[in-house]
Amino acid sequence: LCLRADAGELERARGTVRAWRAKLMEVGFQELVFEDAMEMLLEHMEIKGTSSSTAADLLVVRPHPPPPSLAFPSADSVQGGEGALPQQKLLAVFPRYNDDQESNYILMFLRMVTSGEIQRRSEFFAPFILGLSDMDLDTFCRCNVEPLGEEADHIHITALTDALNVAIRVVYLDGSAMAALGGATSDVNHHDFIPESLGDVVPNIVLLYRPGHYDILYSH
Repeated sequence: LCLRADAGELERARGTVRAWRAKLMEVGFQELVFEDAMEMLLEHMEIKGTSSSTAADLLVVRPHPPPPSLAFPSADSVQGGEGALPQQKLLAVFPRYNDDQESNYILMFLRMVTSGEIQRRSEFFAPFILGLSDMDLDTFCRCNVEPLGEEADHIHITALTDALNVAIRVVYLDGSAMAALGGATSDVNHHDFIPESLGDVVPNIVLLYRPGHYDILYSH
């Protein structure tokens, strides 16, 4: 989204993030704990003066487009071959994303948002949590959602996509990981997480699930 310099969509996304200041305080988070991390994320979301690119639209969703063809970035594409990802633009827009301290700070904030969404919609999420563990909802958020390094599963992704009002497609290499997240075990290689407010859309954020990790996939 930043690379496309889509000011309208970018401001909508920034507004959604800003709205979480009050929501987090409503569920008991102290503003002092998260305000710097939130401002850091908002700063990263500012348009840096780059032009449109061939990179994936990170937050934009469009009604009824065909699903993108997916491919891992090859060495040639990274280095400037045909259909290349604009590596230099990525580095120019996100020069600090390789800073572990800053990226972890932003992740901390997003984990708080995820926890906040679960707590604000406790009646919806509680049955799923009780079905996975013997923890109550508050304990689950405190132990399995808010700490850095905890793996994100179906509950986490649903909460975060709803909280930020973005659609995400998660692609799986086999059916076993899909089954772990509550999907079908055969003839299915992806699962879409789409907030109800977005209606019938095809996500433009596409992630590849690997055990303990998600990679961004770019369309060509």
